[in-house]
Amino acid sequence: MPDQQNSLSHVVNYHVGPTAGHFHQDKRFVRLIVGPFGSGKTVACIMEIILKAQNQPAINGVRQSRWLIVRNSYRELEDTTLKSWFQWIPRSLGDWKPSAMTHMVKYPLGDGTRVELEVLFRSMDQPDDIKKLLSLE
Repeated sequence: MPDQQNSLSHVVNYHVGPTAGHFHQDKRFVRLIVGPFGSGKTVACIMEIILKAQNQPAINGVRQSRWLIVRNSYRELEDTTLKSWFQWIPRSLGDWKPSAMTHMVKYPLGDGTRVELEVLFRSMDQPDDIKKLLSLE
């Protein structure tokens, strides 16, 4: 039986607005979401990661995926992106490694499978930073 205290649905109450709804329904490989400050773009992107992770094929009951979130600088990651991420995805659902800027999120789904989602947070403020991505799968 899934531990409801560690289930994402137990802690997240996401209401989809019209723009985010169109974004989530669009299945193109490259998509863009645009709007004013406070319109929910970041939250829509966070929830898109969660939706995609939950819909991965289950292998031995586990739905695994790895995601990369990129900002211009680590300061931007800390001040904006990570703040929003942890407002929606509690640290308690996984293992946060600040030195590696990685959050391994694990939680059960109602169908008896389990999500194992690795999210890497990286900056790309220098031309040489592309090297950070070369060995990623």
